[in-house]
Amino acid sequence: MNKLEDYQEYSRSKLDWMSFDIDFYYDFMDFYTGIEGLTNNGFGKIIKNLKAILNSATEDGYNTFTGYQHKNFKTVREDVNNIYLSEDEISKLLKLDLSNDKTMERTRDLFVFGCYTGLRFSDFSQVKQEHIVGDILRIKTIKTSEWVNIPILPAVREIMDKYKDNPNNLPKSVSNQTMNRNLKDLGKWRKLMIRF
Repeated sequence: MNKLEDYQEYSRSKLDWMSFDIDFYYDFMDFYTGIEGLTNNGFGKIIKNLKAILNSATEDGYNTFTGYQHKNFKTVREDVNNIYLSEDEISKLLKLDLSNDKTMERTRDLFVFGCYTGLRFSDFSQVKQEHIVGDILRIKTIKTSEWVNIPILPAVREIMDKYKDNPNNLPKSVSNQTMNRNLKDLGKWRKLMIRF
């Protein structure tokens, strides 16, 4: 519902039963994956749910428009390669001497904080001092709007102690785009250091 409402605002249109045809499908795909920058799999889930609702509404007599039954109005899915770091790889990343490049050092520390807390970029970017209660980080996540309690592990505590003079005990955040670019560079540096 939220994404369809966002699409309505973007397209300056009002969705009703007659809206869901193949033109809507392609326009919504462009909005979802192009404008919003979200994944094909997320788009596919929305289309799957939307088709289930439309089929049910048609069967129950609420909807008579069948434009959504076009052969190309379909759920899309692509395989995802889940990439992760091992404890050893995170440890090697922490050992990199980045004291000469504070931006890279902050990026690395934020990334490791995210690894050990399981928080997304959007969540750890909003951590405040009030979210830290003893050895627990308690925060409401943006995507799910649910409160989570996360134990503060030793590596996380070290990062927070390192930045204890900052209001949220974390390095100053960078933009998501900058962080992703810096992480690619950090990966290259780490590989170079392993060779020597």
